[in-house]
Amino acid sequence: MRILFAFMVFAAVFAVSPPPADAQNKPAVKTEAIKNDTAKTQDAKQKRTASPAQEAMRERQRACAAEWKTVKAGKTASSASTAATTWPKFWSECNKRLKQKQG
Repeated sequence: MRILFAFMVFAAVFAVSPPPADAQNKPAVKTEAIKNDTAKTQDAKQKRTASPAQEAMRERQRACAAEWKTVKAGKTASSASTAATTWPKFWSECNKRLKQKQG
């Protein structure tokens, strides 16, 4: 009986007592910190610019994509040799060819 009474008193004390003052402020601080980190991450993503090498690669990819579309449509003489080629193979060959032209 004493154990049951002690448990009930223990439960009543902890159920009624408010949490410590610093425990009340921590969730707000964490939430604000998360918001600030998210904002910083989004700003960093928006400010990134591609390097000259990345821009050159994108230009080559666009040129190869346009060439791929014409080849697949059958508008070029070389379409017979590349008709069975997949895009990754075509991109690899086209990229190598355009790199040689550039440099």
